[in-house]
Amino acid sequence: MKVQWKETYLIQDIGEDIGSGLRTGQVIENTYTGDVIHKYTSFWGVPKFVVLLDKGGIVTVKMNLCK
Repeated sequence: MKVQWKETYLIQDIGEDIGSGLRTGQVIENTYTGDVIHKYTSFWGVPKFVVLLDKGGIVTVKMNLCK
Protein backbone atom coordinates (compact mmCIF):
# COMPACT_ATOMS: atom_id res chain seq x y z
CA MET A 1 0.00 0.00 0.00
CA LYS A 2 1.34 3.43 -0.98
CA VAL A 3 1.09 6.27 1.60
CA GLN A 4 1.88 9.99 1.62
CA TRP A 5 2.28 12.40 4.53
CA LYS A 6 3.54 15.90 5.25
CA GLU A 7 5.83 17.07 8.02
CA THR A 8 6.03 20.72 9.01
CA TYR A 9 9.04 22.29 10.73
CA LEU A 10 9.42 25.72 12.32
CA ILE A 11 12.93 27.16 12.11
CA GLN A 12 13.68 28.47 15.60
CA ASP A 13 17.43 29.04 15.48
CA ILE A 14 19.72 28.79 12.47
CA GLY A 15 22.88 29.64 14.40
CA GLU A 16 25.80 30.87 12.32
CA ASP A 17 24.70 29.36 8.99
CA ILE A 18 23.80 32.65 7.27
CA GLY A 19 24.31 31.27 3.74
CA SER A 20 21.49 28.72 4.08
CA GLY A 21 18.76 31.22 3.15
CA LEU A 22 16.60 30.17 6.10
CA ARG A 23 15.18 32.67 8.58
CA THR A 24 14.13 32.26 12.18
CA GLY A 25 10.35 31.77 12.26
CA GLN A 26 10.23 30.32 8.74
CA VAL A 27 8.04 27.24 8.23
CA ILE A 28 9.29 24.38 6.05
CA GLU A 29 6.93 21.67 4.81
CA ASN A 30 8.21 18.36 3.41
CA THR A 31 6.05 15.74 1.66
CA TYR A 32 7.09 12.10 1.84
CA THR A 33 5.79 9.02 -0.02
CA GLY A 34 6.54 5.34 0.33
CA ASP A 35 5.28 1.77 0.53
CA VAL A 36 4.01 0.29 3.80
CA ILE A 37 6.00 -2.80 4.71
CA HIS A 38 4.57 -3.41 8.19
CA LYS A 39 1.71 -2.23 10.45
CA TYR A 40 1.89 -2.30 14.24
CA THR A 41 0.64 -0.68 17.43
CA SER A 42 3.23 0.84 19.75
CA PHE A 43 3.47 0.12 23.46
CA TRP A 44 1.42 3.30 24.09
CA GLY A 45 -1.39 2.15 21.77
CA VAL A 46 -0.49 4.37 18.80
CA PRO A 47 -1.07 2.63 15.44
CA LYS A 48 1.94 3.06 13.12
CA PHE A 49 3.26 2.08 9.70
CA VAL A 50 6.81 1.06 8.85
CA VAL A 51 7.38 2.71 5.46
CA LEU A 52 10.01 2.13 2.78
CA LEU A 53 10.56 5.61 1.32
CA ASP A 54 10.65 6.14 -2.45
CA LYS A 55 14.03 7.89 -2.07
CA GLY A 56 15.42 5.07 0.08
CA GLY A 57 15.36 4.54 3.81
CA ILE A 58 12.88 3.15 6.29
CA VAL A 59 10.83 5.24 8.75
CA THR A 60 7.92 4.78 11.14
CA VAL A 61 4.90 7.03 10.73
CA LYS A 62 1.71 7.43 12.75
CA MET A 63 -1.22 6.10 10.73
CA ASN A 64 -3.32 9.24 11.31
CA LEU A 65 -0.74 11.36 9.40
CA CYS A 66 -0.95 9.26 6.22
CA LYS A 67 -3.24 9.59 3.23
